Amino acid sequence: KKVPLENPYNALSGFWIFLKDGEVQETPGENYYANKLGPRTAVAVDKTEQTLLLLVVDGRQPNYSEGMTLAELAQVALQHGADTALNLDNGGSTTLVKEGIHGGPVVLNSPIHGRVPPGRERVVANHLGIFARRK
Repeated sequence: KKVPLENPYNALSGFWIFLKDGEVQETPGENYYANKLGPRTAVAVDKTEQTLLLLVVDGRQPNYSEGMTLAELAQVALQHGADTALNLDNGGSTTLVKEGIHGGPVVLNSPIHGRVPPGRERVVANHLGIFARRK
């Protein structure tokens, strides 16, 4: 689906569209990061474009999670109903957070800043925030 570039309301950047129309896409060239185990962050939509999937994979943490290749992430996305998916980041800085019962942040994964210690958040200047109204 083509989207006009004039006056965008929202925009999101990433490394590769790795799933398009339900088909796994080849990564451009021989990309080192795509074929190695590592942390992954991706977004995907289903065929109706009514369901958004947020995919976060921890990595580089022996005895906890080594991560996934991009091809493995594509299979996980397909298993969860994705039709189109974008790889956002290959880094361990991804931190998946939700609002706790008292309004404070609750970290749902194990980010890694450098190699040690796991669970240490990295200061980054970008984020994808999603707000859903309660019914």
